Amino acid sequence: MTVRELIDDLEAIDRELPTYERRFGLASATLYEPYLQGKLDDGDFEESSEYGRWAGLFSIRLKRERELVERSDALVRDLAQEDAEGGFHIGPAAELVEAD
Repeated sequence: MTVRELIDDLEAIDRELPTYERRFGLASATLYEPYLQGKLDDGDFEESSEYGRWAGLFSIRLKRERELVERSDALVRDLAQEDAEGGFHIGPAAELVEAD
């Protein structure tokens, strides 16, 4: 997955998560742990399905964010190693600029 795809996924998920947060009055992070631990009383099938979709989206968001941060950290480390004086410049990523 490219950096652009990671960012696009994050943006799409960030547009969708508030729908669930407004509906249930909870932050996604607050729902996630009880969901994983099986502590939610899902009431009926429809709510259970919604919880599953919501938790799934949030899980994907966490994974994409982690991957983006790891790639960003690696880029900064690589750039810092290339510069003997410890200073470096970060410019627009070619893959992101070309696709715009």
